[in-house]
Amino acid sequence: MPDTTAQQRYQSAIREAGGGLKVSLEECKAMPPGKERKGCEAEALSRYQQDMADARAMRSNPDKGPVNITGGPIRSTETVTVKP
Repeated sequence: MPDTTAQQRYQSAIREAGGGLKVSLEECKAMPPGKERKGCEAEALSRYQQDMADARAMRSNPDKGPVNITGGPIRSTETVTVKP
């Protein structure tokens, strides 16, 4: 069911931002400890803060679109098994 109100879009945007942060931090944990991992975590937090700022802007401007359109692959937290 699509979001029709600014409040619904805002709630979806903050859920997406939190989910994106969770996935990004999990990817960072897979890296060996050191500068690269710290940089990855800093980038993930920066992206989360920007997504949250965009979500707040979406709530105050009902015509604003989705929070994040990057063109990257869609990440899933669900494991899918394909049987031949």
